[in-house]
Amino acid sequence: MRRSLEVVGMVVMLGLAVSSPREVEGQSLLSTRGLGYPLQPMDARSMALGRITLGLPGAELSWANPASAVGIPAPGIVFGYQYDNYSADIADGVHDGHTARFPILLAAIPAGERLVFQVGLAPYLDQNWRILEQDTLHLTPDTVPILDWNQSNGGVNRLRFAVGGAVSRNVNLGLSLDMYTGSVSRILGRTFPGEVQPACCLAQWDYQGLSTTLGAHWSPTSDTGVGVSLGFGGTLTADPRDSVTMRHKVDMPLTLQTGASGRIAANVLALAGASWEGWSSLSEAMAGQGGARDTWSASAGIEWDGVSIRKTPLPFRAGYRAGTLPFSWSEDGSDFPNERAFTLGTGLRLAGGAVLPNFSLEIGNRTGGDFKESYWRFGASVRVMGQ
Repeated sequence: MRRSLEVVGMVVMLGLAVSSPREVEGQSLLSTRGLGYPLQPMDARSMALGRITLGLPGAELSWANPASAVGIPAPGIVFGYQYDNYSADIADGVHDGHTARFPILLAAIPAGERLVFQVGLAPYLDQNWRILEQDTLHLTPDTVPILDWNQSNGGVNRLRFAVGGAVSRNVNLGLSLDMYTGSVSRILGRTFPGEVQPACCLAQWDYQGLSTTLGAHWSPTSDTGVGVSLGFGGTLTADPRDSVTMRHKVDMPLTLQTGASGRIAANVLALAGASWEGWSSLSEAMAGQGGARDTWSASAGIEWDGVSIRKTPLPFRAGYRAGTLPFSWSEDGSDFPNERAFTLGTGLRLAGGAVLPNFSLEIGNRTGGDFKESYWRFGASVRVMGQ
């Protein structure tokens, strides 16, 4: 996969260097680098709180911590939707793009008060992008309009099976097994008038592998929580669908996440979170694209639920997040991007708390050397609990 990634990365950079009209799609131009843009499965409430997913008070359906769901009173499910829009400013001009996805689908089934089983599906590494460049082929005395394609569809997903249990009154532990799934197809070619897409060239890979996550959650009171999780990334294997490209494997990162929350006033919940991921384990495999580095993030959030509409609480949420991203924008490894974002959101409590729709808005930027990108992301999710 290393050689294939190097070729694709080189082609992308050459394509971006051509100053002709183009159409760009995707979550970020950074999706074209390394293994793609890393995604965090979470609902809109966590997104509005600065992407804090661990340490919330009480039982929650959280992908980041398989111990968080212990204590839910009935079977539940959470699913979400996200829409991204970005504008990137690089050497040859400004490029705008957008995309939509379903970031999380997670279900939990309790077996009594002290045990819960979970199953879910979520995207992990986004490799969806398309760059279309319009040009003209001069064949004297005629000219022919052409369209150069550089497109990637797919990415790496995670299929999760997890179990969590209470080891004491206020302490829960959890264990998850994630199966890497998904595929990616790359199209590089040119179309002439009347053609829908290039006849050449297509490359396809299928992903597989296993990873595990250990989690712990402590709720000393009903208004406080502390969570921590440790993820072992395992090995990601890329199997080509042709006989030309070789099978390749990469070591995925070790991940450490933590979060805590507590009430600082009757209607105010304060939260803080941090994470570290050891992406430098991919440095050798990504050497042709500038390597990879370990990343970190730090977040703070606040939730105020002092407003009600017809006795229905209407919480207001805000947060801030700062962090780093793993893959370099430049071939020489000098332009590793950082990410900063402010978040806002709200939600509703319906059917006595059995249905919880939430909404979020994230506004931020990604910068690294000559790379500058601003973005906004809308999120919506619903958590439904059985009666």
